[in-house]
Amino acid sequence: NRLWCRMAMPFLWYNPFELPNQKGNILLQTLISCLSENDKERLQIRNVKFHFLSQSPPPLFDYPRYIRTFNSEKFTSLYRRYHSKDKNNDIFLFQLLINMIFDTSYGFKHFVNNYTLSDYNHALQKIISCNKNLPKVFSNIQKLEFQCAVSLLHNTLTGSVSSLLRNVRHLLLIIRNDHDHLQNNFDIIPHFIQSMIELKSLVINEHCINFNKEAIFKAIKSHENSLTFLGFQIVNDYSLLIQILISCTKLETLEITQERTSFFTNRNPSQQFYLNNHQISVKHFYHKNIIGNENFFKTFLRMTSRNLQTFSSRYITRDIVEIMREHCPNISYLNISTFSFYISSFFQLIDSLKLLEHFTLEIQDGYPNFHEYDLQQLASKLPHSLNYLGINFFLTPNQLNFFLKECKAQIQTLELNYFHLHDFDYVHTVIKYSQEVKCLKLVKYKKGIYGMGYCRFNPELHCRRNSSNEKHHIYMNKGFKTFKKKYDLIDKGAIKIGDLSLCEVKPYSYSFYDRIFNSAL
Repeated sequence: NRLWCRMAMPFLWYNPFELPNQKGNILLQTLISCLSENDKERLQIRNVKFHFLSQSPPPLFDYPRYIRTFNSEKFTSLYRRYHSKDKNNDIFLFQLLINMIFDTSYGFKHFVNNYTLSDYNHALQKIISCNKNLPKVFSNIQKLEFQCAVSLLHNTLTGSVSSLLRNVRHLLLIIRNDHDHLQNNFDIIPHFIQSMIELKSLVINEHCINFNKEAIFKAIKSHENSLTFLGFQIVNDYSLLIQILISCTKLETLEITQERTSFFTNRNPSQQFYLNNHQISVKHFYHKNIIGNENFFKTFLRMTSRNLQTFSSRYITRDIVEIMREHCPNISYLNISTFSFYISSFFQLIDSLKLLEHFTLEIQDGYPNFHEYDLQQLASKLPHSLNYLGINFFLTPNQLNFFLKECKAQIQTLELNYFHLHDFDYVHTVIKYSQEVKCLKLVKYKKGIYGMGYCRFNPELHCRRNSSNEKHHIYMNKGFKTFKKKYDLIDKGAIKIGDLSLCEVKPYSYSFYDRIFNSAL
């Protein structure tokens, strides 16, 4: 009924442009139908006609007013995909829709603006600079993501717009180099950061600080009592980061992204060692690149003073592992990506983490040649506190069965990234294990299709394989159907077998950024 719809609209239209939308044309038509009669007449004067306007009744609700998250890039992409006529009318209709959203909105909570030199983005910036409803739209923004070239800073982060954004709690600033405007515009960034009332999260790249480090440090330090998350996209200068870590005593989470070097930066990463006689408050560390600065890692781990609880990194070395053993005994959440020839160095580290609850191991070369001794060592080192285990490397069903039997930890959730639901040998292994140990409640598998999982590599099946691929797939389908019937499996995303649940695993991210900027307010 109408009351239910009125209650549902704020949820359905909170963030309509972010989610994958197979019916984007209907979404765009709905927005066009919400235009005022005056705007529709202006379209007719330009000979822009939409048949659905005459065929459909007026919309029941003023849908644009419920939009609380606006992503300029996603909206522009949707518009260009489903509406393409002559260029002048394209821009005109685009302006009408943006103006309508800004004029009717209750106010944005999350605003994403990736500033480019396209005509669409130029039209958006023009509306931002002169829209009368801007104070209402911008004054309650809590999450702001802004990416642009340096030369465009002056028109976007100064004046009335800047004063409206003082309530931002989570800020992302990614500034790209612009050869002619570096020196003249970098004062804008520290002033903008310092203007925030109480900043909790900040993501910034090294180009933002290259020419005014002292001002940037002072601006960030002004939020030392509120800042809890810092994302640093870095090339080679860790000196400012170290100062920030020491000064911001409430900082709990640090995420490092290793940027590529450019014309403006030294191509050789800084290799100096840092002083270790300071303590920092960081408890959670994320690093999603496979390259990094070993000296910084070792210094950072020493400075955490046994406070570190989360370590999630795709960059790791033997020396870093040794430092972790000595200085990070209280880690409870460990996610590591490495190569198979490093794996033995982790055994002693895992054995030393008596509070470990969540452990995910990714082998970058994918198919390590594990012997039973290696598997037995890994299984025996897992502490009893462990309840979540992620295996992101290939094991045969026999190896998996051996590993699980040797494992003494009470695993409740098992993540297997090299196993598909249609790999019934694996399914049989985990079901049998769950029936024996009783503690396993959830298995996460990788989404796959018939004939594309483990069975593709199974030597026993390989010897039965007919030269005809068609006959092989028939054999695969027949085998899976028999197995599915035995366990009454339903070929959907989530499956229940007794007390055991099976569901598809989501791609793991070594980033904390998404949890902050892509979560609902």
